[in-house]
Amino acid sequence: MTTTDSETTPSDALTAWQKAFTSKDAKAFAQGFAENVVLEASALRNPVEGRDRVRQILWTAAQIYESLAFTDQASSGRRTYIEWVATAFGGKQLRGSTILVTNEEGKIDHAVIQHRPLDGLLAFSALLDGSVLITGEVDRTTYFERGVSPQHEAFRNNR
Repeated sequence: MTTTDSETTPSDALTAWQKAFTSKDAKAFAQGFAENVVLEASALRNPVEGRDRVRQILWTAAQIYESLAFTDQASSGRRTYIEWVATAFGGKQLRGSTILVTNEEGKIDHAVIQHRPLDGLLAFSALLDGSVLITGEVDRTTYFERGVSPQHEAFRNNR
């Protein structure tokens, strides 16, 4: 992992983020978040606000990944930039980047997650929409891709 600027070790927020994804522990997702955290993601139609909602979305997303490796990082001030590679849908590779912004207390108050390629992204969003793990205050029509096109279904089914 590469770091730049004045950071020589990952921040507590970054460590909590990585631990949450690698352990897939629902409680771990909330530990590094500010109460009013905002999540923006290419897999979501709109930002998700609030620790409980963001925790639920990210914990559910972690269940979709078959593997996830954080490959590079850089920090500047309160921002940490992370690159990652994952597999899902029976070994299909996804790549992405994440931006974490911390508040004065060192808690994550803004996260931005980008997935690629497009077919993988849309399949990921549709699978989140169909997940029985997402309940309560998360309005599916507000946040997720509705339905799966044949191309995205083929990506998800390894065709």
